[in-house]
Amino acid sequence: MQKINKENGFTVPHILLFLLVLGFVGGAGYYVYNQNSSKSSTNSQETQTETKKESTLPTDLTGLKTADEIRTIAGADLGTATIVSVELEQEDGGLVYKVKLSDGKILFFDAKTGTATTKEKVKDDGVENEAGDDDSASIPSGFVAGITVDQAKAKAMATLPGKTVKKVELEPEDGVMVYSVRFTDGSRVDVNATSGAVVRTENKSAPASTTTTPSVSNDSDDSDDTNDDSGGSGGNSGSGSGHN
Repeated sequence: MQKINKENGFTVPHILLFLLVLGFVGGAGYYVYNQNSSKSSTNSQETQTETKKESTLPTDLTGLKTADEIRTIAGADLGTATIVSVELEQEDGGLVYKVKLSDGKILFFDAKTGTATTKEKVKDDGVENEAGDDDSASIPSGFVAGITVDQAKAKAMATLPGKTVKKVELEPEDGVMVYSVRFTDGSRVDVNATSGAVVRTENKSAPASTTTTPSVSNDSDDSDDTNDDSGGSGGNSGSGSGHN
């Protein structure tokens, strides 16, 4: 056997050494791959956590400029454009107001100081226009909100507890000025910006996604039920009269 290995150029020690080196190289390669995979996974998790942090509003919104104050600041140089909405959200690690204009431009202001933070942007630069937004209507120039962004946020969170607020937007909806409070799961609560009443609720996490609008319609349903009962009573009375 040793003679055959010599003729082929290999001996048993050579083969064992080759296998040992091969095993070492393979083990080192697996270690490097495993380390890189772990590092990549950690970086991905950190990025996701950071993104989530930046895309949600903090619990405390005290000390911020009001939406009305931002409208006043933005209105100093609008030209012929009007303000469509004023949106509060996290961007690049800080709270900003995004003022959307009727000509498609968007202005950015620091939510605490009211200072313009970036140059105006055109809306078609990738800024999303969410379903339900009506950019054909503008905020009346003389409008003054009866509640703050913070109060609207608190009202919305009480309506859909346990959810995380992504942003709050002051905008006209069906002729009424509302604070549209948007949650990270796609849910939405619209709060009347004058009275503080909830006028619309969309719960995306419910077993079946529901939209409710607390309004006169509920009273009308009750009224219809009452009328039906009255009609029944009237029929009974008529029947009784017939017997008489």
